[in-house]
Amino acid sequence: MKQYGKWVVDRSLGEGGQAHIFLVHDAGGEQGDKYVLKRLKNPARIARFEREVRAALKLEHENVLKIIEYDIDNEPAFIVSEYCAGGPLSRAHLSGYTLLDRLRLFGKICLGVGHAHSNGVVHRDLKPDNIFLRDAATPVVGDFGICFTADSGWERITLTDEVAGSRFYTAPELADGFVERPQPSADVYSLGKILYWMLSGRVFEREKHRLKEFDLASQFRGRYATPYELVNELLDRTITVDPGKRCDAGNIVFNELQVIIDRIEARAHALDLRATQLCMYCADGFYRPLADADSRAGADLTPVTNFGITPVGAPDWIILACDKCGNVQLFRPDHAGAKGVWRGRAHNSPYRAR
Repeated sequence: MKQYGKWVVDRSLGEGGQAHIFLVHDAGGEQGDKYVLKRLKNPARIARFEREVRAALKLEHENVLKIIEYDIDNEPAFIVSEYCAGGPLSRAHLSGYTLLDRLRLFGKICLGVGHAHSNGVVHRDLKPDNIFLRDAATPVVGDFGICFTADSGWERITLTDEVAGSRFYTAPELADGFVERPQPSADVYSLGKILYWMLSGRVFEREKHRLKEFDLASQFRGRYATPYELVNELLDRTITVDPGKRCDAGNIVFNELQVIIDRIEARAHALDLRATQLCMYCADGFYRPLADADSRAGADLTPVTNFGITPVGAPDWIILACDKCGNVQLFRPDHAGAKGVWRGRAHNSPYRAR
């Protein structure tokens, strides 16, 4: 029976790129307690183990994998961590999770990543394979082997021809395997890709979530599309090539996610004129441009211009009418708290009347 120090090997769990992985128990511990031991395959990669240990010593959070023991000087070196019965997220069966269940699960991943960011650690290799389920509702972020720690300076530990992270999840600025100083925004990009995968089971390279064949909302009809329109707003703040347009860190992603969850629970509409908008009155029809609806009937739009009101400054109105019951919704974009909140149409859109 193979043993590393006090750790007795029960069975192999396979191997990763850098280590053999085993399920183990403590020879002198409680019966039935299980742990995971990673044994270094290539001594030339010892820097990765050291970096993973260094990150683990800085991080203590419910949603970060717990390191129990390590021996970097052993031949071969090994790390022992907690055993997560749910396995990696990549093998989880999420079909039984509702949309809100998946969003809340993702939120906990964001908290773990955000804790790392708050402690000067950038993971650089976030993907479903490196997130583990302690139980069905508790994900933990692991495998910090190629992370960047701000307080230790930058040491190049990836090979010259090696890309940091998966090509499906890594941020564009990391795609050449090296940047001078990786930022939390690189992990934010990866978080967006993880969220998309959790909701769709699909992956794609680069920034394609708004293309018709990948757009989450376009895969659903009617009332089922609206929550995904809201999720798209968060994907826009994560899966974007410009780091300056992403959320700043994992905790910021979590905060924006909570707003979206609240809006979904309140049956809010997406503030996007491209989105399918379910009627708030009959909950059966859908809002369409009033101009389009009336033009089909050959009606003259002049009588409804400004609805007989003469506002100061002659602002635009956004006018939506239900194609089922005729309910009308009016909006004044110039009164919106956030300028430019309505998207998807030019200034002279048929949604607008002056």
